[in-house]
Amino acid sequence: MDRVLFLLSAVAFSAAVGFFFGWRFVPLLLVVILVHELGHLTGMALFGYRDRRILFIP
Repeated sequence: MDRVLFLLSAVAFSAAVGFFFGWRFVPLLLVVILVHELGHLTGMALFGYRDRRILFIP
C-alpha cells in the first residue's frame, strides 16, 4: 500500500507541477525533492521512527 500511495502522490505532484510550471520541470523537481526526502528518511531511520513514508504532496 505504501508503494501505491507513493506512486499516486508522485503522479499527482507531477501533474500539478506540469500544469502550473511546465512539463520540462517535472523530472528535475521530482529528482530534487526525492533526494531531499531521502535525507529526511535517513534521519528518521537513525532516530528510530517507525512510520517512514515518502509522499509528494502537490
